Amino acid sequence: MALSRPNWRVEAAQANERQTCQTFLAPASPIFALAKLEDPEAAQANGVRHSRQKLVNWSPATYPRVSTVPVEFRDLRWAIVASKHRSLRQAAEALRIKQPTLSRGLRNLEYRLGVTLFKRTNGGTRPTVEGQEFLEAARRFVDETEAITVRGKNRSRGESGRLTIGIHTSLSAGNLRATLIEHRHRFPDVDRQLVDGPSDHLISDLASSAIDVAFVAGLSPRWSDRSLLLWSERVVAALPANHPLTGRDVIHWGELRHESLLMSQRGPGPEFLKLLDSKLGSSDPCPLVRHDVVLDRLLSLVGVDWGILLVLESATGAVYPGVTFREVHDAEGPTRLSLRAYWRQDNANPSLRPLLDLLRERYPDISAAPDAS
Repeated sequence: MALSRPNWRVEAAQANERQTCQTFLAPASPIFALAKLEDPEAAQANGVRHSRQKLVNWSPATYPRVSTVPVEFRDLRWAIVASKHRSLRQAAEALRIKQPTLSRGLRNLEYRLGVTLFKRTNGGTRPTVEGQEFLEAARRFVDETEAITVRGKNRSRGESGRLTIGIHTSLSAGNLRATLIEHRHRFPDVDRQLVDGPSDHLISDLASSAIDVAFVAGLSPRWSDRSLLLWSERVVAALPANHPLTGRDVIHWGELRHESLLMSQRGPGPEFLKLLDSKLGSSDPCPLVRHDVVLDRLLSLVGVDWGILLVLESATGAVYPGVTFREVHDAEGPTRLSLRAYWRQDNANPSLRPLLDLLRERYPDISAAPDAS
């Protein structure tokens, strides 16, 4: 019987296959890959041969590592949770997933990293030395990423960030003080920056986007963007304690005609000057002493008998030595100035909207009024 000539190509292929299988089954291989995959195409995309029988070990000497495949954030979280429990079953229950799903995810992560993260025994699953080092770094990364995510969500909802507020009145009492206190209580992570000044300066700052919102007494003819009519405040005269007008319950405008009035170049000083002109019917109704200082400085000057100061009732919440407050009336009763909130419609600061919503929530009667454009 004639002997067939050996096919050296076939023999070489068989020998190579035997060597490859022995290498795949080597117990010392550090890289694990899951051969039982539900989707053969997914297995091929991950560089894993498809099999339906068992888990095999892949050797880096015979199969390239898939180092370019990104690690899923979910897999990091799963690995961290698995390291906190005594078994994969408990970890899967904590994650509310099936145990085989978790086991496949961890082995896939190990394959991608080229590191054995967990030692699996009958007594449970424990991180290896390499796994402990990796998990420490993973915890820092996950914690920082989740913190960034929370900060981003809070920022988009206006619960953090910076809000610059222009104020035109005192904050010792009144609705504006109560609103800012409530806003700080609800949104403690918002950095509120307050800017003081006359109405013209605040409107200019608003137009240039230097501030986000301005609370101003009276209607500003220079503003054509968004505004919301708020509450009104009574006009009050701050008198020296020994002044004759302190003996009256209220003061009428005519009684101020010959008094020396302190006038601030900040706050609602220009609005008070307009009131004096209209109530007393004169462009020079009474002697005015102008000072470019903040309100508390002027109130201190009232206490040492330097003159009378017109303020809004929100300034009456603080006590100043030698100062007495009396309402200023006209023929119809207490004189009032309305306050408005002004802002730019194109303001993209997320922290602005919660403040405006809070105003409408706290004062539903005034918020029912339409915005003025």
